[in-house]
Amino acid sequence: MQKSTYIFFVITFFVVSCVPLSKFTELKKKSDACTEENANYKAENEKLQVSNTEFKSQLDMLTVEKDKLIRDSVTIYKQWKQLQFDNNKLQQEYQYLQQSQDNLSKGNARETTKLLSQLQSTQEDLQKREDQLVEKKRNLDALTLELDKKNRRMKEMEQVLNRKDSVVN
Repeated sequence: MQKSTYIFFVITFFVVSCVPLSKFTELKKKSDACTEENANYKAENEKLQVSNTEFKSQLDMLTVEKDKLIRDSVTIYKQWKQLQFDNNKLQQEYQYLQQSQDNLSKGNARETTKLLSQLQSTQEDLQKREDQLVEKKRNLDALTLELDKKNRRMKEMEQVLNRKDSVVN
C-alpha cells in the first residue's frame, strides 16, 4: 500500500507542478519577442557605432583641414600686411618723385626725362603691387568664408556625433 501511495503522490506532484500549455506558449512568445527585440537593438547599436566611427573620422579630417585653412589664412594675412606696407612705401616714393618731377620740369630736360622714367617704373611697380594686394585680399576673403563654412559643418557634425553618442549610451 505504501508503494501505491508513494506512486499516487509522485503522479499528483508531477500533475500539479506542470505548467499549463497556454502559460508555456505565452512565455515562449514573450521570450521569442524579447530575443528578437534584443537582436534588433544589437543590430541598431552596431549601425550606430559604425556611424559614430565614421563621424569621428570626418570630424578629424575636418579639424585637420580647418587647421590648415587657419595657417593659410594667417600666412596670407601676413603677406597682405607686407604688401600694404610696401604699397604705402611706394606711394610715398611716388609722391616724392611726383614732387621732384614738378620741380625738375622747370629745370633741365635731361633730368626731367630720367625722373619721368623712374616715375613710370615706380607707377608700374605700384600698380603691380596694388593688383597683388587686391588678389591677396580676395584670397583671404575666400579662405575666411571657407573656414566659416567648415566651422559650421564641424559644429553640425559634433552635434550629430553627440546625439549618436547619447543614443548609444
